[in-house]
Order: sequence, then C-alpha cells, then structure tokens
Amino acid sequence: MKFFFILHLVFSFFSSVQFAVAENIGIINFNVNDAPIKTEKQQPIQVLGCNTTKHTKIVWGDDNQLMEGLPYGPYKSDTGKEYFVSKYYLASPPVPVPVPKGTQTNIGLLTPDNFRLDGVRPAKIVNLDYSILKPMYLGKVKANFNFNFKPENDSTSCNSLGVKSVPINIHCPDFPWKNGALGASGIGLLDNSHDKAEIFVATLEANGSHPLKCFVTILDNIMLDHEVSFSTPKGVNKTVDLTKLYKANKSMDLVCRVREQYDIPPGCRP
Repeated sequence: MKFFFILHLVFSFFSSVQFAVAENIGIINFNVNDAPIKTEKQQPIQVLGCNTTKHTKIVWGDDNQLMEGLPYGPYKSDTGKEYFVSKYYLASPPVPVPVPKGTQTNIGLLTPDNFRLDGVRPAKIVNLDYSILKPMYLGKVKANFNFNFKPENDSTSCNSLGVKSVPINIHCPDFPWKNGALGASGIGLLDNSHDKAEIFVATLEANGSHPLKCFVTILDNIMLDHEVSFSTPKGVNKTVDLTKLYKANKSMDLVCRVREQYDIPPGCRP
C-alpha cells in the first residue's frame, strides 16, 4: 500500500514555462475518509506530473470530490522542448503538520499513488484514508543540493543548475498497519526553496530511536530538464538506504545533470 507525505508544499518544482497545444484535460475523483484527529482544516493534495505541479484541498469524510482541469496531452516548454503530460504522482502530508515535537503523527494511504491519463477527458478515482497505518514519530534526513560530484567543477551541484526540488518515493517494508500487516510506500518532494530540503523517517520512539527500514528512490522520470541521482560510495544510484543515512546522521547527496533537448524522460512521453 501507499503512504504519502511532503514536508514543504511548493507551487512549482520545474523551471520551464509550459504552453498547451491540446484541449484535453483530466479529472481526479477523490473519496476521503474521516480525519484522524479533530480538525476543521482541509487536507492539501499535491499532484505532480511532467513539468507540472497542481494543488487542491479536500474535505474530510466526503466522497466524489472533483479536481478538474488537470493538464493532459502534448505541450512545449519555453525552450521549445516538446513533451507529453499523462503520468502523475500524488502526495498528501501527515496530520497534523507541523508535527508537534515528541508527538506521533498520522500517515495516510492514497490509492493509487500514481497513474497515467488516457483517452478523451479521462478521469481517475483516488481514495484517501488516514485510519489504516499506525501513528509514528518522525525523524528527518537532509538532502544536499550543494554537493559537488566533481569537486573541481561546482557546476555539477544541483543548486548551481537551478534544481530546487525533486520528487521521490519512500518505501518502508516494515511499516506497521493497525491490523498487523506490514509495508507501505509513498510520494514525497525534496524541496530546497527554503533551504530546508529534508524528508521524514518514521520511528517507533519519540527520541528518534528504532527507525523503520526505509529506502528512497528518485522519481526524475517526470523532470523534463534535469536528471537526478544520489551519490553513493559505489557511484550514483536512483535509490539509497534512508535508514542507514539516518542512523549515521548523514545527508542525501544529490547529483544533477542537464538533459539534452532530445532527452525526454519516460514520464514525459505518451
């Protein structure tokens, strides 16, 4: 199953301005269970596609909530790069946010967490439930956007290339459910717009001890202009052991490169 969180909401994580050349749009139909705590706040949802970021807020305990006008079809960036918007990822933060220090928070399940639009005026049904997984304490692991893969040339740092945020997937095979099942994963966003690029690590204790076993994978298949990887002792990789970094108090070192004009990632193709 999929759990979803984002630490900092942002309004855009891509540098190119997009121009529509198609009339097709998509729709998401949200079915939402009750809030895990007493709150009058609406829950933010972030929808991430190729060169596209959209936001909505949903009401707790209500079905058939529509998010309309989702970009879909062929587009062209301000640099003339053609791409196709169809692949989407969805994220929803823990409740509450910000998380009071030393308290547990609730992680939600979004089903599905990703999809492709297809056809004319396509629609997808998404269910949101915060009552299935056990509440967790949260630790943090920082992301280093200033890391230089080649120290003699600082142009290899993600910051120097203008990369401000990166979509990710976190998978924890031992994340506990209330019914005794194990395993969950979810979408997040490494957001460097406020110089606080970090992601959550679920832990069993308030002091940050006993973290769950988690891995993080970069989802740069929807990043039109840049490819992103983690730097590891064995070279670059799309996936790293998040728990190992947390225990060692190390950051996630990011390596970025500019995509060529002809380099269209899989999530930006039909």
